[in-house]
Amino acid sequence: MMKLIENPIEAFLTRTAISDEAAIYVRLFVLSLLILPLAWLSFFLFKRFLTTYVYKWVKKSSFTWDDALADRRVLNNLAHIAPAFIVRMVAPTLFVDFPQWHTLVTKLTDCYFTLAIFTIVLGLLKVVEYALSRQPAFKDKPMMSYFQLIRLILYIVLFYRDWE
Repeated sequence: MMKLIENPIEAFLTRTAISDEAAIYVRLFVLSLLILPLAWLSFFLFKRFLTTYVYKWVKKSSFTWDDALADRRVLNNLAHIAPAFIVRMVAPTLFVDFPQWHTLVTKLTDCYFTLAIFTIVLGLLKVVEYALSRQPAFKDKPMMSYFQLIRLILYIVLFYRDWE
């Protein structure tokens, strides 16, 4: 896929009077201008798919706990995975001439992906908390406190772990 985009750009750059050194930077700039809108578009398309089809399916189901997924917008956080995935897949080709930048972009994308997964997990915990708090067996239990403790432990694990 990237070769379909990359080959015409390189052909254009070889026909122009741009030096080889400058062509590397122009190629990086042009491909970056193409990838960022693609990542942005993937976010909105995936979010549109989730809100249009998955939410309707969730609302029509006979389960009540999955309605909480829609009401608490947990599925919206799934849309953040799409741009991270696209940038992660395209970064090796985009930064082939810049290994330091490739490492930086990969780490930033991994951080973004981790935060997206973390928000999904937190949302799922809130849905489980909501579902359990509605059960008669847990009405008199301090469910909110238990789930706050779980979330606190997750924050500690996420932010204080070794990133190496």
